[in-house]
Amino acid sequence: MRDDTRVTNRYAPHVTRVGIVIGGAYRPRRPAMTRTEERLQASLLDPRTAQPRTLLHKALGAFWRWL
Repeated sequence: MRDDTRVTNRYAPHVTRVGIVIGGAYRPRRPAMTRTEERLQASLLDPRTAQPRTLLHKALGAFWRWL
């Protein structure tokens, strides 16, 4: 195999010279999350662990809703 035709991404779609896309609809499965990752994601999404919004963010949010 020549160096310029080597595949760098295992799941990258291939476009032929006439414009046909091969393998463009394939999406690999996402890896399963470990318990630690699940706990971390749950704590980041939990409103009790979220930081309070600053006055600037509150003002920008009110302005954005007003638009």
